[in-house]
Amino acid sequence: MRPHDVDEVVRHLGAPLYYRLLVLDEPVTVASADLAAAVTAAAARAGAFCESRPVHDS
Repeated sequence: MRPHDVDEVVRHLGAPLYYRLLVLDEPVTVASADLAAAVTAAAARAGAFCESRPVHDS
């Protein structure tokens, strides 16, 4: 397993919550927090936050 960039994981976990709170002026709900956690966890498992992630051609 490659090491994860923990700062990036935390940023991606918090970003949708801050967006909801500060930009949309909506409350952060348990459901929105659960969704942010699930999406961030899936991205981390897929290697999206690894410091040396592979580059894919489009």
